[in-house]
Amino acid sequence: CSSDLTETNALYGTPTLSLVANGYSGGTLPAVTLSNGGSGLVYTGTFTIPAGNGTVTATVGATDTAGNTLTATGQTGFTVDNTAPAVVLTYTDNGSANVTGPYKSGDSVTVTATFTETNALYGTPTLTLTAGTWTGTGGATLPAVTLSNGGSGLAYTGTFTIPAGDGTVTATVGATDTAGNTLTATGQTGFIIDNTTPTVVLTYTDNGSSDATGPYKSGDSVTVTATFTETNALSGTPTLTLVAGTFTGGTLPTVTLSGSGLVYTGTFTIPAGNGTVTASVGTVDTAGNTLAATGQTGFTIDNT
Repeated sequence: CSSDLTETNALYGTPTLSLVANGYSGGTLPAVTLSNGGSGLVYTGTFTIPAGNGTVTATVGATDTAGNTLTATGQTGFTVDNTAPAVVLTYTDNGSANVTGPYKSGDSVTVTATFTETNALYGTPTLTLTAGTWTGTGGATLPAVTLSNGGSGLAYTGTFTIPAGDGTVTATVGATDTAGNTLTATGQTGFIIDNTTPTVVLTYTDNGSSDATGPYKSGDSVTVTATFTETNALSGTPTLTLVAGTFTGGTLPTVTLSGSGLVYTGTFTIPAGNGTVTASVGTVDTAGNTLAATGQTGFTIDNT
């Protein structure tokens, strides 16, 4: 540090400078010895910054040759910062907060990196997407993400497009504050990529007796069970429509599915007529992958 003193005549002896905690804690402030070096009214002292954090001021004492005394407290000091920045990541998909997905190929996703830092960041932080369980298909790779600030303090955003493939993705974030403390945060909050359409298996029972695909006759109460395979979850309630194969002679009933998770059931009554019936099943997973499965396992109606 440097003390520039103003004095009409001359100083008597060597001035003193003491560092004073003013919000600072976590360490011991060093002693500072001033020396002149023959440069008139300018004195310097060198010291090493300790551990801890907070603001430090200085108290300066000096006496001139006439005996006038300076005791100056609260003089210009400095900030000690030994704490690396921290970060929290959040994700949005076209303005809808999906947090960690799942997302599918082609989705435009914006990541927001909100930093916690007592002072300020130096330069622009970096964010790199890292494969957890994710593997790409068709030569797909995880995109590069460029963060920008937009004048919004400690919040940085970057937009990227989801690639093909399936699995989990994490993020590595790097940042440096103006004191030189470095953040290298691996395994930060990421997201799920899901480009796989759900699948379904249908089974049928007649009054609790599993008849698989029949044959059934008019008036039978039949329950269909739709069991889905899906890595994440379904969105909304799946649909099931009965479709005539060779069936004629009656009107196929409407089937309403209900359930939760990946298992849904629906009960209906067998109509008049004869022939084979198949089923069409529709559903969407939370990533937006759509199943439209026609010609699914059905049953036979025999009223002859």
